[in-house]
Amino acid sequence: MDAYCGFGQAAARCDAEAIGWIRRSIETNRNYPPSHLTLAGALALIDDLDEARMAAKAGLALHPSFTIRRFLLAGFSDNPTYLAGWKRLGEGMRLAGLPKG
Repeated sequence: MDAYCGFGQAAARCDAEAIGWIRRSIETNRNYPPSHLTLAGALALIDDLDEARMAAKAGLALHPSFTIRRFLLAGFSDNPTYLAGWKRLGEGMRLAGLPKG
């Protein structure tokens, strides 16, 4: 549940809140790749690039075939506001060094 709250907060531009939720998700289950990958994007959006890259590395270790392209195509809604937030999170992932694909 924490992961989904974090994803939503990140998409809504509430980066600090997103980071808190996602960190709780990782504490609960360190083997859930989306949490690490989303954390990487959120951290990059607040210019914490060193930690964002570490989170990206952890996420890729769990999900080596991850690409930002597939992430963006997997959006769960066609709502323009949602899609803008999803795209923004993808940009954070790019800044964190995740593969574009």
